[in-house]
Amino acid sequence: MGREGVASAAWLFACLTFSVLANFCSSEMAYLTLVLFSALLIVGKRVDPPPIRKTDLPIAFIAPLAAQVPSIPFAARSAPSATSSVFMVAAALAEELFYRGALLPDLGNAMQAFVFALCHMRLSDPVSLVSSALLVPHYFLLGFTLGLLAERGGWPISFAAHGVYNLLSLHYVLPFDVSTVTSLVLGDIAVTALTALYLRAAKTPTLQRMPCGCCREVKDGV
Repeated sequence: MGREGVASAAWLFACLTFSVLANFCSSEMAYLTLVLFSALLIVGKRVDPPPIRKTDLPIAFIAPLAAQVPSIPFAARSAPSATSSVFMVAAALAEELFYRGALLPDLGNAMQAFVFALCHMRLSDPVSLVSSALLVPHYFLLGFTLGLLAERGGWPISFAAHGVYNLLSLHYVLPFDVSTVTSLVLGDIAVTALTALYLRAAKTPTLQRMPCGCCREVKDGV
């Protein structure tokens, strides 16, 4: 098995292990597993993310704020504890390291977003499975938007956006119905488009993998 085959087997095993732990054991153990696998996969890539630029910072905070707006009419207020807030930020860090840090360079944005969405499915019982399956488009679009940010400034900037998103979502509880799911997905579509247009207008550099395995900075698609 070649190097690419080993990497593919590693992230597949990581996703399977994460899903089993998250659904049937402990969320803490599940996210710790993501961090450990991320470290192994990222070290082997030797791809340095582009530096975070000031022009990228506004959208990293505007995007998660805008994503919450369509859900406000359906939300009931919640008062999160400090422990839950810390956990949600840690979960965002683990997910960004794995999906955007480890998987994005190899799988591309669309595929890593799809894997991200699938790993959010709840397998513990049939009702949870069906309800989480209906949220796959929401998680796909969220993962895709975070991937757009990571393609520009690396996983640290997508982590900033993800952390803000998680912290904001702790402050309200949403009912699970057609109207809520529809509002989530429509909001995600708008935020994904907003992020893509903003990053295109900002013309921030991205990385391109060279045949030798190293990377070079590319500006304006050149």
